[in-house]
Amino acid sequence: MSVSEFLYTVVCRPAPIRWVVNRLILTFLPKSVRIGRADILLNPHDPVVSGALAMGVYEKEEISLFSRTIQPGMTVVDVGANLGAYSSVALDRLQGQGQLLAIEPAKENFLWLQRNLKQNRGLALKTKIHAVRAALSNKAGVAVLHKNPANKGDNRLYPDGLLAGTEKVKTTTLDALCRQKGIRSIDVLKIDVQGFEGRVLAGAHKILQASPRCRLFCEFWAEGMRKAGVGTQTFFRSLDQLGFRICQLAGNRITPVDPETITRATQGRKYLNIYAYRQEKIPVRKRSK
Repeated sequence: MSVSEFLYTVVCRPAPIRWVVNRLILTFLPKSVRIGRADILLNPHDPVVSGALAMGVYEKEEISLFSRTIQPGMTVVDVGANLGAYSSVALDRLQGQGQLLAIEPAKENFLWLQRNLKQNRGLALKTKIHAVRAALSNKAGVAVLHKNPANKGDNRLYPDGLLAGTEKVKTTTLDALCRQKGIRSIDVLKIDVQGFEGRVLAGAHKILQASPRCRLFCEFWAEGMRKAGVGTQTFFRSLDQLGFRICQLAGNRITPVDPETITRATQGRKYLNIYAYRQEKIPVRKRSK
């Protein structure tokens, strides 16, 4: 559980306290923050993701590893892009080469994603950028997105007591989207879809089979996967079939981990971010002199 989520779900669990804290965060929220050369515009109505970015606690180690994994010329795919923090970092690292596919279903988040891609376009004038408003799944169609009004990063394709308000979104598969955009292989894939990760992988087997050196950054939340109707076993089976080796990122340490350990560690609201790779060494952080 991240610092921001701990504060939001534990310290600020009582509704009156949460309301006051959210108001304070939004009152002092800056217009943007910088990660590397990327200038990330913040959503003034989002106290959780934008607030965590402003406080410098939003997935710091994950973004650091994601950043140093990307090299100029790569193809990067950001599934569940939200306002575009990871996508903006990718544009910085691609240095005007390669391509970026950013996918986000929620209308409000997608507008901020577009703004951030435009804000950072100067970092990557020759990079091919594809921004798609859709929810990835194992099939094409239309679905209902259930929204969390207080946490723009907690919208889901299934109902929950924390959620209020809905919007219809189109669904597609990563295989179909990559075929449509002319993407033949993926170098770096990030997925954060609140428990729908198993369905995303189920619709991505063809493109991932064609991506022998793909590095995967993925949120793992066992309870969310159960609520989404795709159990953890399906998720791990997909990774195994695709030849991924799973690691856990904890601070600066990246260590191989087994499915049972991950599942036990992510009960209830607990989640963690995993890193998985195929035929590629883990990037090593350079020591400062």
